[in-house]
Amino acid sequence: MTERSGAEAEVAMEYKITAADRDRALGHEGITAIGNNQDGWSVSAKGAMLRIERGLAQFYVEDALSGEKAYIAVVREEGKPSYLRTTVNGRWANHLLPLPSLKECKSID
Repeated sequence: MTERSGAEAEVAMEYKITAADRDRALGHEGITAIGNNQDGWSVSAKGAMLRIERGLAQFYVEDALSGEKAYIAVVREEGKPSYLRTTVNGRWANHLLPLPSLKECKSID
């Protein structure tokens, strides 16, 4: 977790994501929680969406090849429930799907 300041003060915290719980058959739409196994915390997908949309937090996955941050955004499609997905350079990406499952983590919801 990284504190933000200055022009980015609206965003209170930045969270690195290392794991995700999901129904694998549903792809991104099946993600139910994200978190960090090393730091021992998790947040539900709904909780993450609320924090992102309210500007309270940013969540990211570190790209294994480049080391760059792939930020998580909320996807809204007509007639479907909202879901989480990463973006890189303004394009949708798939950084959440290959992540391992969450271990026993404390919920920060």
